[in-house]
Amino acid sequence: MKISIFIFLFFHVFILNAQQLTDNLLLYYPMNGNLQDLSGNSFDGIPNGPVPTVDRFNNPNGAYFFDGIDDYIDLPIDPALKPNLPVSYSFWIKLVDLDTLHNPIIGSNFYHDNYHGTWVDVRNTGQISANIGLANSCTGSYCRRSKLSTNTLSYNFWNHVVVVIRSGDDMDIIINCEDAGGTYSGNYDPLLSLTYSNDPGKIGVFDRNVYRPPYFFEGSLDEIGYWDRALTQLDVQQLCHGVFTGVNEEEHVFQTSVYPNPVDDIINIETIGKYSTAMVYNVLGEEVMQVPFSNTIDVSQLPVGMYTLRLLGEQTTAVNFVKK
Repeated sequence: MKISIFIFLFFHVFILNAQQLTDNLLLYYPMNGNLQDLSGNSFDGIPNGPVPTVDRFNNPNGAYFFDGIDDYIDLPIDPALKPNLPVSYSFWIKLVDLDTLHNPIIGSNFYHDNYHGTWVDVRNTGQISANIGLANSCTGSYCRRSKLSTNTLSYNFWNHVVVVIRSGDDMDIIINCEDAGGTYSGNYDPLLSLTYSNDPGKIGVFDRNVYRPPYFFEGSLDEIGYWDRALTQLDVQQLCHGVFTGVNEEEHVFQTSVYPNPVDDIINIETIGKYSTAMVYNVLGEEVMQVPFSNTIDVSQLPVGMYTLRLLGEQTTAVNFVKK
């Protein structure tokens, strides 16, 4: 069972009152067999075709699969989901292939033949595109401002993506916990403001060409978060390889942290949960280690990289860490 809500946790007492990861969190879909929003705002998604599928831990009904033909998810129509900049998105994505010219992930305002709101998609090169719509009654470059990542996604594997959009010339794209770089294109006029229509945002569909029907996403998505603020570097580190605290579906509170992080040889686990098994997965979602649970685990044999430590027992929790 995936963790149901993120809370940012620092290790030093003097930072305990600092900003939490859940601050200004508009919606969070763990996608555990439903589209319930666990941000506390009750912005539940409305499915139109996508079906539950296995997540990166091979949990059944732990993610959602989109067929690339007509599947999508509607976001509720609410002014809160159409904020001014900055905004941030976070999600896990597994592409079936890279044949689709534009694979739409999430957009805050779907509108036919016109660019509104902000949106994120994947090009057929595997690059992530972050976009701002300028509502100029067209779908060409003059009607949007975009940043296209330099780094690319691997298809048929799970990838983690964070996108932060502060302004037309200040966007961050982070792929698998690394700054993905990128180049800007399209129109940028600091006097033009972000514009919305009365239509809802959507996941898995976007219309970015007046001469073609909308594009639909093909692949799997999981753990979608949307904020009306710019995530900080510490927030991104938390999402990538920090501490997670959550409430499971039975509403039992549990905490798990690991240190040091990054780690050389031995990783220490602090938890109040009761577990029997520890499993380690690489960024491709492949299980690379399984041992009986202990508060110390030797990971010295693992190659350098990012991993997910998953603990199984009376409940399930997961913590990301980096091997140096």
